[in-house]
Amino acid sequence: MSEVYRLRVRPPHASLVFTIFLILRICGGSDVCHAQDRHFVYSYDSPNLPAGGVDIEPWITFKWGGGDRLQRIYEQRLEFELGIFRWLQTSFYLNLNSKLIEKKDSLGNTIALQPSTSFSFSQAIKFAFLNPSVHPVGLGMYIEYYLYPHETELEGKLIIDKWLERHIFLVNITGEYELEYELEEEMVNGTMKREVAKEHKFIFNPTFGYMYMVRRAKPVVGLGAEAYNHQDFKEGRRLHSAWYAGPTFLIARSTDKAGFFLIGNLSPQLTQVYEGHQQFMMRFILGITF
Repeated sequence: MSEVYRLRVRPPHASLVFTIFLILRICGGSDVCHAQDRHFVYSYDSPNLPAGGVDIEPWITFKWGGGDRLQRIYEQRLEFELGIFRWLQTSFYLNLNSKLIEKKDSLGNTIALQPSTSFSFSQAIKFAFLNPSVHPVGLGMYIEYYLYPHETELEGKLIIDKWLERHIFLVNITGEYELEYELEEEMVNGTMKREVAKEHKFIFNPTFGYMYMVRRAKPVVGLGAEAYNHQDFKEGRRLHSAWYAGPTFLIARSTDKAGFFLIGNLSPQLTQVYEGHQQFMMRFILGITF
């Protein structure tokens, strides 16, 4: 009987929970933190940080479920943002991903699910062309590259948003190119031959968001929803298309000096595509700006 390895996704350590609680208490009772204009977890708003502004954002993402297989993914991301000009900001990311990898036999049958952990670094630049609080629509662009031990990714995002009193409408059109390196070994005439294979992949990820600002005074409170579509392409052919959608909440407090925001989202998959996609996604982002 084959053995199936299960990866238990543990909740954040007590120290992390205590740190977040302490930050929220400090920000809620004093003028220590200042928030950036961000309202969604998968989509970016067009405005940038002010010049000289510094933002720290811990991200936590859980993904689980999918068909007959147990697959759980736990992603942690720590983001450092820096406002350079009103129209330009840059970000640096440290990424940690824990997931299950399928192990198959010679016939292609899944015989085990093994845990795997990967680290990566990424950097992004974001351009703000039009501000939705001043212009009829907001317009921005986001470019990010990822460096993995055996993979390189480049992502581009077009940002369009509209602000109407208490209503926020947003669309992100995202394309991502992945170049993955894999060492292949083959025994030929008693000699082991090794060759580095390259795999090219393109991902199309449009996202849509709506939020109603329930409270615009301190603290700011918003309730809305976000939809996320993930499409995989290989050699010009679309492999998968998975849709997610679910509720989003926002709470934020800011002053002239500093502030914070906390955003959360839970999105079930609507299309039941489980090849490389999980049934549920949940993400939390805490932003602290100095």
